[in-house]
Amino acid sequence: MKIVKKFVSKNSLTVYSSAIMHKGFFRYLVLRKVEKNGQILINIVTNNVNYVPVFLKQLVNELREFSNSIYWTVNGANSMQFYLIN
Repeated sequence: MKIVKKFVSKNSLTVYSSAIMHKGFFRYLVLRKVEKNGQILINIVTNNVNYVPVFLKQLVNELREFSNSIYWTVNGANSMQFYLIN
């Protein structure tokens, strides 16, 4: 999480906000851990903006230390959904 926050700050990227006209670059950071073998999946979800995938290469390289499965998902749909997990 600290790596992603540092990357966002260093590159002056905005965080997606549905309250501010659905603007911003980063939407979600999804982390999933497999209990059976301890593997971690990382999914970086961004808004649909004109960034070249190479732009995220530095971030992916830093995250590889923690996971072999790193995905980038682009979601340009307006969203105000949230989920409560008990």
